Amino acid sequence: NSSIYGLAASVWSDDLNRAHRVAQRLNAGTVSINTVDALDVTVPFGGGKQSGFGRARHKTLGLGALLSVAIGLVVSQGVMVLMLQAVGIAGFGFIIPLGLAYLLALSYAFSFSELSLMIPRAGSLSSYTEMAIGQFPAILATFSGYIVVAMFALSAELLLLDLIIGKVFPSSSLPPLTVAFGILGVFTVLNLMNIDIFARLQSLLAVVMLVVLLLLGLSAINHEQAQPLTNLFANSSGNPLGWGVLTLVAMAIWGFVGAEFVCPLVEEAQRPERDIPRSMIVGLSVIFCTIMIYCLGALLMIPSEELATNGLPHYLFATV
Repeated sequence: NSSIYGLAASVWSDDLNRAHRVAQRLNAGTVSINTVDALDVTVPFGGGKQSGFGRARHKTLGLGALLSVAIGLVVSQGVMVLMLQAVGIAGFGFIIPLGLAYLLALSYAFSFSELSLMIPRAGSLSSYTEMAIGQFPAILATFSGYIVVAMFALSAELLLLDLIIGKVFPSSSLPPLTVAFGILGVFTVLNLMNIDIFARLQSLLAVVMLVVLLLLGLSAINHEQAQPLTNLFANSSGNPLGWGVLTLVAMAIWGFVGAEFVCPLVEEAQRPERDIPRSMIVGLSVIFCTIMIYCLGALLMIPSEELATNGLPHYLFATV
């Protein structure tokens, strides 16, 4: 077919012998012009991998990096504030809505991990919705599920960081939000540089954050000034809300929202069929244990009324 030969010869290759071989394969139907295999034998200067056209993604993320994403995007200042205020309201009875929220989170982890392996695209929620009900609902789902949430979550985190900086350095003369925007700029640049660099940084920060939270919780539980565990169950103080504690499930679920951000990294994962579901399930389990220990330590050291009403309960717990 002269049109196929001309296309292969003039567009992709300056080598007539190579172009002739490609034309024969195209005529025989053994290769598509859109496949990476075809690009590797047709694109000048060494094929698609060296030219950049049709380059396959370099899979660099292992289980550790994906686990760090699942944990690092969930455990944050905003989450810790919510969890401590909730345990101040419900006492030790908060373990009930926290456990139910954990089970609900596992169900969405199963669903998202299956979808990410069925539709292995970086679009995640957008790709899944598009395949199911069309492009316009996919746009709405992405906007409401990611963009709006990211806008408010990021704003809340920056404001909390600025409040903490003001508490730690009350005499600082820096303009408001200077440190917060500076940190945001640093992380933005690191994210744009290379996914491998950001994955290493994310892994380090996630480990440090978990270690600090667990140390705070465990040290508070074993502290000499901590009230005995038996006091939590005296009379009705263990669960002052009774069955009303179930209303806090909606509050507790926010402690687990975000692990699905592992799914857009399916194209970067080395073994996605194993690591995507495993990172989400293990990550949610680690988050559940961390929140439980952290909140229990705070409840033993600080009166529940103060936890429920304080605007920065995590700062109060760290400085008690």
